[in-house]
Amino acid sequence: MYDLELSDKELKILQYVIEGRRKELKEELGIGPYELHGMMTRSEIFSCAFRKAREIYLTNAADELIELAHDQNLDPMRLRLKSDNTKWLLSKMMPAVYGDKVQVQIETVDLTGALEDARARAKIAQRTTDVVTDAVVKQVSHTESEEESDIFG
Repeated sequence: MYDLELSDKELKILQYVIEGRRKELKEELGIGPYELHGMMTRSEIFSCAFRKAREIYLTNAADELIELAHDQNLDPMRLRLKSDNTKWLLSKMMPAVYGDKVQVQIETVDLTGALEDARARAKIAQRTTDVVTDAVVKQVSHTESEEESDIFG
């Protein structure tokens, strides 16, 4: 059974992630990427909360892009660099929302059964054609022999 409560330390980490303060995690809390990964591995609850915190951070970053675009005081080159980097990050971290490409999922379909059914129908159709052809040939042959017997008769 999971402990549904997060520790104060975990809550502080999540707050830093939401605010985009990853550097301060190491400096102020002494938590580097390896320890963070270990915490996520040990606690499914913290791992889920961390993913949600990162999603919130990325959504805030997307909102910040809109604000930056309207800021007249920023150097255009710095604005472009920040914008391009943020867009790239968003497209990689949340491709379903901010990705450049539409992802297409292709499913394979087993057509063996359908092909076997089609072949069976084709055989039936061929047999039917053969029976009808034989009947027509016999009828024509029978009619011709009756005509010959009437002529020679």
